[in-house]
Amino acid sequence: MSNPLQPHDHIADHKAFSALLSRLRADHAANGRAWENGTLGAFLKALEVT
Repeated sequence: MSNPLQPHDHIADHKAFSALLSRLRADHAANGRAWENGTLGAFLKALEVT
């Protein structure tokens, strides 16, 4: 992703969350084959706190 979130960044509202999703979608369109988690299910599972 060309402008990734930094550890101090946070998602404070719906607009910020929507912007993050837009950045993820654009990055997937450009670099999806390089993503470690190739499916939506795998990606969401990787986001879960273990």
